[in-house]
Amino acid sequence: MVYTFTANPSIDYIMETNVKPNALNRSQKDLIYPGGKGINVSLMLTNLGCENTAIFPVAGITGKVLEDLLKNKINTICVQTQGFTRVNIKAVGSGGITEINGRGVCPKMEDIEKHLKKIADDDILVISGSFVGYSLLEEITKIVATKKIVFDIPDIAHAIKHSPFVIKPNLAELEAYFGNEITVDEVSKYAERIRNMGCRNVLISMGADGAYFCNKNYSLYVPAYDGVTVNSVGAGDSMTAGLVFSIVNGIPVENAVRLAAACGGATAFCDGIAEKADVERLYGPIVV
Repeated sequence: MVYTFTANPSIDYIMETNVKPNALNRSQKDLIYPGGKGINVSLMLTNLGCENTAIFPVAGITGKVLEDLLKNKINTICVQTQGFTRVNIKAVGSGGITEINGRGVCPKMEDIEKHLKKIADDDILVISGSFVGYSLLEEITKIVATKKIVFDIPDIAHAIKHSPFVIKPNLAELEAYFGNEITVDEVSKYAERIRNMGCRNVLISMGADGAYFCNKNYSLYVPAYDGVTVNSVGAGDSMTAGLVFSIVNGIPVENAVRLAAACGGATAFCDGIAEKADVERLYGPIVV
């Protein structure tokens, strides 16, 4: 069984507009999606046909909206907490994406503990997204039985210390950790450094520059698939889901990395999280 945990979910309000500072900006198109990296992973896993359960806190009126957005889409365990589920605003224009993310809430350990204790030692737990306070992460890793933890969190130092089964930073997070700019040609060197710190499988997402994967037996680069990026939100999470799906189903490593790249690309080329058919269209032509 696969579980995802999103400590700080959101409602993502996406507007198509070219943002001008100190001016009234109007949107040409509005979209509202359930947000949170772990939730995105669950959505893609569900689209691929992989049974999973998403665990996340909900708070206030916006929390109720989030529950409604996810109804009949994924299996959920919604943990009621105080405050309001955050709203993230993403303005998508010709110059790129301007994002303003709400701060969100921090669930109490006593509220989520009983759910996390249901995770067995042979289950996979995907911990994905930001934390208001990383002390919660420390408490979670102490009580879950599984050693198959997949980390995709912004501050990768907190993931590395737990010797994760899989770690999936993006290039910006890798640069932030090492404190310098990293070219595509240098990614393999830094990914190997992370692996040598105890991370068994390392997957680096690099957007238009593709992705890199390594473990003790493999070192693989996969270029990005050609296409028009509609919305990159959730692309990295979809990549994580593709790799997790492959692990669950025993897919060979090279094909697993291809599938992860196809999931990421398919989501980037559509509104929301891609459907299985979108992934299948990209999977064939990708070369590792």
